[in-house]
Amino acid sequence: MSLTLQQITEEVRRMDPHCTGDAYKAAVCLFSSLVVGPDSKKLIEFTGYPSKLVRGFSSNLRASGVWSNGLVHADWFNKDSGGVAFWCDVAVAQGLMRRVPRKRGRPRRRLARPEEVRK
Repeated sequence: MSLTLQQITEEVRRMDPHCTGDAYKAAVCLFSSLVVGPDSKKLIEFTGYPSKLVRGFSSNLRASGVWSNGLVHADWFNKDSGGVAFWCDVAVAQGLMRRVPRKRGRPRRRLARPEEVRK
């Protein structure tokens, strides 16, 4: 069974009822990438969001390794830190944070440097 856009938007609202604007759209795109894959065209079609916005999110997610080799590298399902990891990756999608891989264990996140911010 595949999730619908309505189910995804309801879950994002449940997770943070105050999330709005581009952060909300980034969260929906990130969650939706688990359904349609890390593919800008499919996300644009699935969400109905503007192409420029989705392509910006996609570029940031690829640059940080959240999306690579056709996979979504999501560590959002960890009972202790999954929710925080998801919202950090929403900030990655927006270009506000970067995901930095480690040799062992989960990746860490850090604030994006000004030259790394993509709009």
